[in-house]
Order: sequence, then C-alpha cells, then structure tokens
Amino acid sequence: MPFRWKASSIKRLYALSRGRAILEDLIKGFKGTIICDEYSAYGQLPHIQFANCWAHVRRYWLKADSKNGRIGVQYCDRLFHIERKIKHLSPEERVQVRQQEAKPIVDEFFDWIDRSPFFGKNAIAKAAEYTLSRSSELKVFLKNGDVAIDNNPAENAIRPNVIGPKTGSSL
Repeated sequence: MPFRWKASSIKRLYALSRGRAILEDLIKGFKGTIICDEYSAYGQLPHIQFANCWAHVRRYWLKADSKNGRIGVQYCDRLFHIERKIKHLSPEERVQVRQQEAKPIVDEFFDWIDRSPFFGKNAIAKAAEYTLSRSSELKVFLKNGDVAIDNNPAENAIRPNVIGPKTGSSL
C-alpha cells in the first residue's frame, strides 16, 4: 500500500530550502520509496529507497536537440506510452506489464547509451551521464507498481499559482 500524506501529519507543507535537514524532518518515521530528481543533498537516508523521474531524463535528451537526442526522447516516450496504457491497472498488474513491455525498452536504452560514444561537456554527453548515473533509481518503477514513472504530478502541485498573465509589459 503506498504511503499517503495526511494533512494532520504534515508539520511543514513547504520550506524555503531543499536542504537535507528539511527532508529528514518531513519524513521522520517514514519507510518506503520517494520519487525525486536525486538532489545530491538527500543522499543515503535510512529506510528510504529513491526512485528517479523519467520525465527529468527525457528533458535532458530533449535539450540535446540532435539525432541522438531524439532517439533518447523516443525511448522515454515509449515508456510513457506504456504507462498511459496501464494507469488503470492494479499495482501488481502494472509490474507484470512493466516487466514484459517496459523492462526490455529500459534495458535496450541503457545498452544503447553504454555503446554510444557520448563524452565531453555537450548536451548529449550530459544526457547520457545523467541517465547512466541514475540507472538503478530509474529502474525502481519496474518492480514496484505503486511507484510512478515520473514525479510531474507532485512537482505541478507545488508550483505557485500564476497571479496574472505574462504579457511582458511592465506596470
């Protein structure tokens, strides 16, 4: 059963910092999986498994804006297509489909990156390094049907509301 925050159990709904102490205070007593962008301050936390966000991976490949960048985006899009197809299934059924359909794509994607000569400080090398350095955290969703492929819903929920249209004019 996935953990659900209860309003009465949240001490702080937001903070001005993403510091480790803030997260440690927020998750005190929690054991489970957290989906995030692998902010370095979080590192190893006891009883916590981190799952990384495939939307972040996709953004890195999109920024590469090249033939190989588009190939990286296509791998991610194939995974998101599967997720849209299985969102109504139970966690157990999602794992089954992910193992059959998504795992081969994930394995092929990482193999493609491993075999490719992406190096340097360019956007494609950054996308490859970002993806490879998070491989185990990116694969968590394959074995846990309660884990989403991305953390976009959470990020969208915490963005501040827009007060007015962005017209570019000054008052």
